[in-house]
Amino acid sequence: MEKNINDDMCADIVRGALTAHGFDGVEIVERYNPRSPRIICKVRADGEVLIVKCIPYSVDEKIIVGNTSAHRFLGGRGLAPALIRFPDGKDYVRERGFWVYMFGFIDGEILSESPEDEYALGVLARRLHSTDGYTLPSWFDGDTAPYRGKYRDKPWAADYDRIVDSLPDFRTLEQCFFHSDIGPHNAMRDRGGNVYFIDLDDSGLGSRWLDAGYPFIAQYVTERDGNGGGSYSYNFDAALAFLRGYYGDEPVPRDEYDLLWHGAVFMQISYLEVFGPDKVDNMWRILCYGLSQKEALWERIEGERRI
Repeated sequence: MEKNINDDMCADIVRGALTAHGFDGVEIVERYNPRSPRIICKVRADGEVLIVKCIPYSVDEKIIVGNTSAHRFLGGRGLAPALIRFPDGKDYVRERGFWVYMFGFIDGEILSESPEDEYALGVLARRLHSTDGYTLPSWFDGDTAPYRGKYRDKPWAADYDRIVDSLPDFRTLEQCFFHSDIGPHNAMRDRGGNVYFIDLDDSGLGSRWLDAGYPFIAQYVTERDGNGGGSYSYNFDAALAFLRGYYGDEPVPRDEYDLLWHGAVFMQISYLEVFGPDKVDNMWRILCYGLSQKEALWERIEGERRI
C-alpha cells in the first residue's frame, strides 16, 4: 500500500474511514502532494472543514499515537492545529492499509523566509519549548552512536569523525516538546495573524538544542547555483531574526549559542543521506560551509548588542 495511489482510491479510503466512524456528507475538497505514499486531504464532513492524514501501516503505531497526542496537546495550547476525534470517540482508525487521523484546518498561508516571518517563527519556537507537561518521547533522541564511524570511503572521513566526536550527548541536555523540523515550511499564519506549527510527524519529548539549532545549517545555508556545485551563501538576516524572536530582549548566551550549533551540526549529519547517496558529498559541503559561518554570525549578534 506504499505505492502512489490515484485520486479515486484516495477518496474511497478517506470516505470509507470517516463514514464508518460516524461522519456524514464527506466531501474531498483538495488533495495535497499526490505523489506521496501518504494521503493528506482537505475534507468537508458534517459541515466542518478538516485535514485528514492517512499513514501507511508500515509506520509503527507508536508513531501514530505520538502524532495524535502531539496535536491534542499543542492544539489545546494554540500552538498547532487541534486533533479532531472521530464521532465515535477514536483518535485514529484503520482503513485499507492506512492509519487515519484528523486535525483542524487552518485558513491561512505558510510562512516565508523573510526576517519578519523568521522572527515570528522564533517567538513560536520559544513558546513551544517553554510548554511543559508533554511526556511521550520522540523517536529522534539525539544519540550520536548510529552516526559514528560512517563514510570510511570518503576523503573527509577523519574530519567527519572529529565533528561527530565533538558533539554532546543530547539525551542528557534540556528536554522539551521537540518539533524536529522547525522552519517556515512547517508553520502557518491564519487570517487573524496567529502562527501555528504544522507537520508534527516526528515530534515528542526531545532536545531543545536539536530543535532550535536545526535551521542554522539546514535552512540558512543556500546553494547559489542550486546544482551542488559548491557555491553557497548564508542567510544572516533570517538567522538573526529567528534569534531575536527566540530570545526576545534577552542576550543570546555564548554557551547556548554553542549548543544551538551543536544541534545544527547533528541535524545536518542526520540528513546527509536524505537525498540519496549521490548527494552525500554536497550535504557534507553544506555542513562545512555552515560551520564556517558560525563565528561570523556571532560577530553580528555582538554587533547588534553594541547598537
